Amino acid sequence: MLLQVLPHFDAEPFLLDYERCSTWELIGRSCGQRMPRGVADDLQASTLASYRHAAFETGASLIDVRPTLCPENACRTTIAGEPLYLNGGHISVSASHLLAPEMTDALRASRFSASGTSVAAD
Repeated sequence: MLLQVLPHFDAEPFLLDYERCSTWELIGRSCGQRMPRGVADDLQASTLASYRHAAFETGASLIDVRPTLCPENACRTTIAGEPLYLNGGHISVSASHLLAPEMTDALRASRFSASGTSVAAD
């Protein structure tokens, strides 16, 4: 199982740098970035293609969480005031909680398809 690369906010004009935020922005959780999904995909096109190729060559399932992190075709560093990134490329605990059901479902599906039978959760 592979996790497709996440949108990164580590370069201008979409740089996520909390040190540039005012105290009021940090307190109000309004310090963040937004990037059109198409731009994120274009910036990471070769990496996205590499992951798809690796999954195809190895028979691994590929989990793409971009639809969750980029609702309405806009990748954001916050959703409902909760920060999704610790910095430009690493997700936060809030993002981990947001993605947990999707990851759990993918892991369960992977366990089922790998063995051909359902495996009880531990």
